[in-house]
Amino acid sequence: MDHIVQIITLVVSILTIATALFSIRKFFLENSINQRKQLREDFDGLLLALENTSKDDSNRDNILDLAETKKYQLIVGIPKIDRGKAQYLLKQKDKTGKIDQYKRGSSLVEFSKVEDKFNFVDGFKVGWIRAIKKWGSLSLYGIFFLLAASPVFFWNLFDPDLEIYNRIVSQNSVEGFWAILITSILMFLFLAFTSLNYSTKIYFAEKLVKNEIDKKALKLGVKQKVKNIVMRKRDKG
Repeated sequence: MDHIVQIITLVVSILTIATALFSIRKFFLENSINQRKQLREDFDGLLLALENTSKDDSNRDNILDLAETKKYQLIVGIPKIDRGKAQYLLKQKDKTGKIDQYKRGSSLVEFSKVEDKFNFVDGFKVGWIRAIKKWGSLSLYGIFFLLAASPVFFWNLFDPDLEIYNRIVSQNSVEGFWAILITSILMFLFLAFTSLNYSTKIYFAEKLVKNEIDKKALKLGVKQKVKNIVMRKRDKG
């Protein structure tokens, strides 16, 4: 009977962790797909509005400006990012890497239009403070993940005679034991990935602050700006 309980505990724990990880991954994938789909629809809608707006309409420039912003948001795949930040990301040597870093670490940085770069927000400007926060939260991730995984790998070590199991069952029920076990695993998993997310935010923010501009992309960006100005003057004319 003891072996049966241990086997069932192992299977339930593994299924709980696997289900939680799969659900988290599925949520972020679906959210990313829906965001890009919405950006595409918004951009197409603005292009349609622009086609049906006369050159003499006072709102044409505003629609064109908004369409340009939506275009950059669609290119980088980030809703609500302003054009200046998007253009900065596209000027970098590792464009894909910088875009991914922005998605993960943007909450810890602010963009300076004067300096044309990202800087850390208050509380993260000092290197040793960032190091303490980053490695401290990473350590918490390890602790919480170990606590979440302990029923899977170490149940025989901390409860070899099923004393904890019998105590919980006697005070509650078998269903109560499973409820406590699953809730504990999910809670520690949540704390673990919250800690890991905080640590990775700092890591990617540090990468984002590094300025590695692609000079070729910068020249193309300047040419595009000049082209846009010329096109606007033609539209007004």
